[in-house]
Amino acid sequence: MKQSSDVNTAGVQALSTAPGPLFRAGGLLGTQRFKPVSKEVLDLDQSARLALIPGYHVATGGSVANIGISVLEGVPSLQLPVAAFEPAEGDVLSRSWTSPAGESKTIELPPYAAQDVVDAGKRFDKHIRDNALAWASRQGGAISAVAALAQANDKTLAYASLFPDCAALMFCAAHKTGSASLDPSTTDEEVLARSGVVDDQGYPLRGKASMPRMVLYQLDAVLTLQTGCDLQARVVAGLAALRAQPGGDLRRAWQHYFVVLAALCANGTVIFRDQRRRAVDNHQQEEYSVPESVRDISKALDALIAQFHDWEAEKKGELNREEAAASAEPFYYATINRGESGEGREIENLDLWMQKLRA
Repeated sequence: MKQSSDVNTAGVQALSTAPGPLFRAGGLLGTQRFKPVSKEVLDLDQSARLALIPGYHVATGGSVANIGISVLEGVPSLQLPVAAFEPAEGDVLSRSWTSPAGESKTIELPPYAAQDVVDAGKRFDKHIRDNALAWASRQGGAISAVAALAQANDKTLAYASLFPDCAALMFCAAHKTGSASLDPSTTDEEVLARSGVVDDQGYPLRGKASMPRMVLYQLDAVLTLQTGCDLQARVVAGLAALRAQPGGDLRRAWQHYFVVLAALCANGTVIFRDQRRRAVDNHQQEEYSVPESVRDISKALDALIAQFHDWEAEKKGELNREEAAASAEPFYYATINRGESGEGREIENLDLWMQKLRA
């Protein structure tokens, strides 16, 4: 039986050397959701990555307006200046859906793009970092418990500076710009007037004002090519630093390990929600359940929580640490590594990353 610290060292090492991004944000760039960004893109400097963002080329010389984007429930809207532009061939400005009667419908959205895509990227990046920790604390269950613990007791969190980055990574994993709408209270009337509100039951944003499609593409790309790349690098570097510290075992770093796994778990649940939403939109009768691989990751998170409380109990002489390690070990080796085919590319990648646990 391996000791608990050995399990942790192998796990942190696996995450610290994980290839590719820890998540793939959005699905609106003409690529499969969660498809890993290529190494060639990751090797580019930030300015070159930004140049890949749709709309980077847009000459925004038209009228300027301000919009407020409701990104996630309970998070203040993101304020962004936008400008009208002349659409080029291939620019997608419409949004389509299927009505309850089975009819295919389309709404044309106004041709606005971020006035300055680099500035938009910086604003979005700051918006995520500023709100991630508070957002994580409202997620319920173990995630909010860890966030509350980190906020209430820095002494319990050995390296508190890493937690906000982990929370931001989880924020990105859960974020879906396709579900973002305009905030009427902070959006100029000229944009609202052209962003029709759809009352059809089949429309994903029923009763809300849809944000301009080009802005949606741009922010999705910022998540993938800028914020996500930077957060991944910071988290991986932080985990590597934890691993290099003398005695840096799970007892000191379990929160960080937990949140990285939670981000991966969030990816899986997004896939589940998308599957179910498509079924509802297409009026299919199939019932979707949470993928077993996602349940497995959830079990691993529960094991980390349980082991932490076991250590707390050990301090009081109420629990034997060897028994705690023995009870938690199967989760690392039997459940995290399972991953079931067809449930999403990120689960397949998780298998590859976690195979190093057996090394």
